[in-house]
Amino acid sequence: MTKSHFKLAGSWITLVALVCVLAGCDDGSSDVAVVDLGRLAEALGRDTPLKEAIQQMNAKLQKVQGQLKSQMDAKRMELGDSPTQEQKEAFQRVAQQAQQQAMRNQQQAQQIVNVQRARVLAKLKQDSQSYVRQVADERGHTLVLAPGDILLAANPTADITDVVISLMKPALGAMPELQNLPGDSSFGADAKAGPSNE
Repeated sequence: MTKSHFKLAGSWITLVALVCVLAGCDDGSSDVAVVDLGRLAEALGRDTPLKEAIQQMNAKLQKVQGQLKSQMDAKRMELGDSPTQEQKEAFQRVAQQAQQQAMRNQQQAQQIVNVQRARVLAKLKQDSQSYVRQVADERGHTLVLAPGDILLAANPTADITDVVISLMKPALGAMPELQNLPGDSSFGADAKAGPSNE
C-alpha cells in the first residue's frame, strides 16, 4: 500500500469517526472522544515556553528587519539627488536582495516556531497518553482524536479535555524551558552583513 493510500485510508477513518462524534449514541455517549491539545497545553502551563519563544523570535525578527531597513536607507542616501541610471539599477538590485532576505528571515522564524510548537505538542501527547487512555477506558471510548483540519466539529459530550486536565494538573508540573534549536542562534546572520553590492 502506497503512502497516498495510507493517507486516504486515514482520512476515511477520521471522517467515519467524525460522523460518530457528531451523531453520538441514543444515550448521549459516543465511541469517539476528543482531546483539545491546545486547551490542555494552556491549562497545564505547557504553552508558556512556546509563547516566550515566539515573543523572543518576533523581537529578534523586528531587530534584524530594522537593520536591513537602516542599511537600505543609508544606501539610498548615498545615491544623492541625481543618481545615474547605472546607480539606480544597482540600487534596485540591492533593494531586491534586501526584500528577499527579509522574506527568508520571516520564513526561518516561522520554521523555528513550528519546530518549537511540534516539540511542545509531542511532549504533551506523550505525557498525557496514560491519562487519556484512563479516561477513555472509564467512559467506553474506543478512539480519541485531537481537533484538526478534518475534525471540524464534535458533540460536546465527546470532549474529555477537562477530565484529562483535572487528572494531569496534580501529577505534572509545567514543561521545562525549551532549548535553542539548531539554526536559532544564526537567525538573521545574513542580514547583519547586509545585502551584497553587485
